[in-house]
Amino acid sequence: MHDPLSALQEAVAAKLREQPFFCDVPVLTERLQDIQAQIDKALGTIANEGKSGIFALVLTPTCKTGGCQTPGEPYFDNVAVAVEIAENVTINSGATGTQKPATLVALAVAKVLHLYGVPREFSPLDTKLIKLVPNTDLLVYHVEFQCALIAQLDLT
Repeated sequence: MHDPLSALQEAVAAKLREQPFFCDVPVLTERLQDIQAQIDKALGTIANEGKSGIFALVLTPTCKTGGCQTPGEPYFDNVAVAVEIAENVTINSGATGTQKPATLVALAVAKVLHLYGVPREFSPLDTKLIKLVPNTDLLVYHVEFQCALIAQLDLT
């Protein structure tokens, strides 16, 4: 069975990972088995062979239905995709860090993904906003995109 929201999430992560800018910025998804260990490694709180101090996390997409009146055929015209950028500023700006601040990574995410033609079931991603998210330990930004699920769902 094909899950279009998971396919969208994986396509976004893959697009970011293929960019040279992200070679030292881990791109994670919420679907990883042990996400906390991956986050700790990326932030430098556990041993890491490479650079550390920052990561990008592709969140699970959410959606709202539009005004379709056909029973059993909802139209999801507002699919939201967010990429969270979290930085341990002390580690990231130090000798073992990437030297790429969270604001720059957030802008790079927006540049790479804006109008990206994601899986064929969806319209291209439209960048909506970059916002600072309150957090006591890390510097966190969300880069938010919107698209529409334009294909009918096949649940077979």
